[in-house]
Amino acid sequence: MSPYDYEDTLERWTVSVRFFPDPLADCEDGDEDGCEDLQDNGTQIGYLRLWRLRD
Repeated sequence: MSPYDYEDTLERWTVSVRFFPDPLADCEDGDEDGCEDLQDNGTQIGYLRLWRLRD
């Protein structure tokens, strides 16, 4: 049983803000695996959480 009838009217969205290094720059400290991971996934520097209420 749902706690209330209109539960599906509320949506939560999270947006990740990521920094991606210059792919042409040399890796620092010679860490090729770590550098490759940063270039593929970036580093999260923030996020935004949004709530949407549908009528």
